[in-house]
Amino acid sequence: MTLTGFIASARKPGKNKVAGLLKAMGFQDKGSSAAQWVFGKTRFRVDVVDFREDLRDSEVYWPEEVGWDYNWAVRIAVNHRNRTDDNYILWHSLLVTVSEAMGVREVWLDGGTGIPQQPYTMRELFPELRSDEGEDLIEDSDYGPVVADAVEPHPSESPEMLEKYAPAPEPAPEPAPEDDLMPEPEYQDAPSLVPLEAEGDTEEEEEDGWGEDDDDWDDWGDEDDDDDDDAPDDDGVDVITDW
Repeated sequence: MTLTGFIASARKPGKNKVAGLLKAMGFQDKGSSAAQWVFGKTRFRVDVVDFREDLRDSEVYWPEEVGWDYNWAVRIAVNHRNRTDDNYILWHSLLVTVSEAMGVREVWLDGGTGIPQQPYTMRELFPELRSDEGEDLIEDSDYGPVVADAVEPHPSESPEMLEKYAPAPEPAPEPAPEDDLMPEPEYQDAPSLVPLEAEGDTEEEEEDGWGEDDDDWDDWGDEDDDDDDDAPDDDGVDVITDW
């Protein structure tokens, strides 16, 4: 079973105008000949149909019964197998768009027979769509409460996908050893701490500058030798006993 609509034409419909619309929507050219051209996309098929033989054949009665009097038509069909609501909406949209491109104001539906059965104007094809009920004319008080889950989320936002591609949690920091957990000293009402070195010693060391130059250490040793030459000779007095 297929849903089929026909856009009637007294002359053979031009391919270029329709092809530009269909290719922009992802349809592919499935082959063309001198008498027919075909475009397809998954469950959709758009082609040109020649009804001239049916009109000339005296044993074919359906054109007279339904009032069909056109040599050509553009046929737009969508297969029922695995058809979605989006496919159904797109089929209606194609009927309106292609007929508008061809300058035709009505569309024939087949009623499941495969041949045109009943013409429909745009108003008859979409009776529920009314301009005076457009959203831009509806008062704010007429709007119902907003439903947060009214729109189905994108498949990539499903809980399964979010859980699958969620970033790995960062590892928790290791606890510090108990020996390192020392309580901070309390300095409230405590006297200021005095440095281990006296301030005078620090300044004297800075002024002397010992250790900054190796030559200073050599000179210091030479001075000791001079002092020993000038000092009086030790008479052998026991320093410890004398003191």
